[in-house]
Amino acid sequence: MSNEAIRQNQFLQNYPMKYEKSEVELLNATFSDEFGNNLKLVRKFLLQGELSQAEQENLNAIMSENVIALFKKVFIPEIDPDIPIQFHLNDPWVSVEITDRNVDHVFIELETVQLAIDYLSQRFKCLINKSEDDRDIKFSDLKFHKDKEPHKAIVDLAARNMLIARFNLQFNLLKGLAGDKIETQKEREARLFKNSTK
Repeated sequence: MSNEAIRQNQFLQNYPMKYEKSEVELLNATFSDEFGNNLKLVRKFLLQGELSQAEQENLNAIMSENVIALFKKVFIPEIDPDIPIQFHLNDPWVSVEITDRNVDHVFIELETVQLAIDYLSQRFKCLINKSEDDRDIKFSDLKFHKDKEPHKAIVDLAARNMLIARFNLQFNLLKGLAGDKIETQKEREARLFKNSTK
């Protein structure tokens, strides 16, 4: 393999980075149980599933301020001008395509993203306060119902589907990261060199 191919391979392995080493260590310490029960519990909470008293106590125990901050970063990222250059700038609005689209369709998507942000913000507020003190948006109400006004029905269902897709993707990623072995720089270089010689 040429030096250029090795450099490209290393670039692809390193890019895009989203989590700092300390965040992966936090995931490992908090969510590395074999069956992903703690992550499943967080997902259940975010979906407004009813928690038993034991589940609520476990959730309160695992969701420290740092863990909540990490989950907010995962599910409602904000543009951070101070992040390392190899990290992607990202927030929920980045995915909204506005070029060459009908204004009404774009506006529905904007409302959908805002509803998903509002829903998640409400859930994180409950996590921080360790209580169900704010349930203005009920996940179960986002399903389609024929009595809803058409515009609201579309926005609600789109937000519901967006949240489900996000949960599926991110919780699988988090489960993988929680089980990852933390490499030292020397181990990483050895692995990358080994992979480049295949």
